[in-house]
Amino acid sequence: MNIATDALAPDELGPWLDRAASHLYREGRSADVALAIAGGYAMLARRTPAERSELLTKAEKAASRSEALLRLTLDAELRRYVRGMQMALRELRSGREPTESILDRAGLPELHALLDRNDHDTLATLRERTAEVRGLAA
Repeated sequence: MNIATDALAPDELGPWLDRAASHLYREGRSADVALAIAGGYAMLARRTPAERSELLTKAEKAASRSEALLRLTLDAELRRYVRGMQMALRELRSGREPTESILDRAGLPELHALLDRNDHDTLATLRERTAEVRGLAA
């Protein structure tokens, strides 16, 4: 999922994420995939300011879907990542970049060590680590 969101041009990525989200809402039962879609929309919102509001709405919908699917599981680790993504999306919605304080508030202080490899980009760190932990990096 991250490879596609990083490699595709914005005009290709939007429709690709829309198809993935449509499939998720129609048939999916994976909180992991919903969270990855939320991260993809959030990163795309940064790259396309004209569509920022619409893309953040889609990201929030995918994050909410992930949260709803989590009610069916006891996966505490994934719950922390979903909480972190939702906090990051609230910051983006407010016109602010997510800061590393989100990691502490979401219960993910271990991610501070990974900020350097992402130029201290909290959203990118959260998205990358979520994919690594959940096996969605490819």
